[in-house]
Amino acid sequence: MQEKRNLPRYKAKLPVTFNDNFDAEVKFKGTILDINLQGANILTANQYTKGNRINMNIDFKDGKKFFSILGEIKYLAKTDDGYHLGVEITNYNAYHLKKLVDSINSLSVNRQEVIT
Repeated sequence: MQEKRNLPRYKAKLPVTFNDNFDAEVKFKGTILDINLQGANILTANQYTKGNRINMNIDFKDGKKFFSILGEIKYLAKTDDGYHLGVEITNYNAYHLKKLVDSINSLSVNRQEVIT
């Protein structure tokens, strides 16, 4: 079954930290492997459950940081390199969303591979 996305995803290697169930004391680390405004593919060493909600903080290579991006795990796969989480972005305020769009668009300007 081929997945159809409304928006293309851009390949990336962006550090991400996130909290499970919004517990500020519990931070996990991972790498965003691809991203768009609707979601991201995160590689992490931690196992999760489909449906878990997470709070993500992303560091872009140009120094921009994005905090408190809410997401829900829609997909989970165990591989040799860790766990791949398919995360749907569920809530982000309009001001920061514009900045996030600009940073994602800069990935395509920098000739990053687009995943369709």
